[in-house]
Amino acid sequence: MSTDIIEARKIHASAGQKLLLSDINLSVPQGQFVALVGPNGAGKSTLLKLLSGLVYADSGEITLSGSNIARMKPAEISALLSYLPQRSEIYWNYRVSDILEIHSATDSLSLTTAHAVFSAYDHAKAFDIEQLIDRQFKTLSGGEQARVLLAACLISSPSILLADEPAAALDVSHQLQLLKTIKDRTSDGLTAIVVMHDLNLATRFADRIIVLNNGKIQIDGASREVSLSPALDHHFDVYFQRLSHEQQTILVPDFHSARPADKLASTSTNPLLKVV
Repeated sequence: MSTDIIEARKIHASAGQKLLLSDINLSVPQGQFVALVGPNGAGKSTLLKLLSGLVYADSGEITLSGSNIARMKPAEISALLSYLPQRSEIYWNYRVSDILEIHSATDSLSLTTAHAVFSAYDHAKAFDIEQLIDRQFKTLSGGEQARVLLAACLISSPSILLADEPAAALDVSHQLQLLKTIKDRTSDGLTAIVVMHDLNLATRFADRIIVLNNGKIQIDGASREVSLSPALDHHFDVYFQRLSHEQQTILVPDFHSARPADKLASTSTNPLLKVV
């Protein structure tokens, strides 16, 4: 029996005549932080939607904790995972505390109002949004809204987090804090698949990087090994100069015509790195 909490086998997905994803095979164990990267239009958001059960593939199978997602009820899926799309909108102008309480798995009817607000405030501190707890959601900046929505996704302690560019609207300090919070939760068993565009942040926080391009998984491996792969340059159509700092590879991009990929990075020392 598989120990992977997420599995996708031979997934194909299309929209009309356009093929979005082709032959996707993916296994993610519990407690792993996976960064999903790739150029625009590669299929990253589509893959997250498939894994969340919001849309269905043309063919193939996805299982969550051993159950076929196509046969799971929406309540069963939502009890297992939280999904944060690239663009989120809350149409009612709730307070931040209301949003956190609504997303809490705790039955709010059994709590006094003071206790419920305290729980929301306590959770908000981990995301540096305790000062926003009484604010109306629509009065917040884009970055503040993004932090509130991620906090709401994690307040019920899901087993899986699927997040599409959660740090995109944040300043540098809050990007680091948000990704560290996700990383810390994986130590407690959370499985996270996060779409990211900043490859240096992906290398720093993720255990594993999956590169999607042209609807296919092109590279899949440990973060450091992926950052050293010259195939990364090819799929992003740039030349990456690779700098080393405290055992972390820092990628500095330049136009593809500037130089060929660094030959010193051409050989992976990790046999588990998959390059297509």
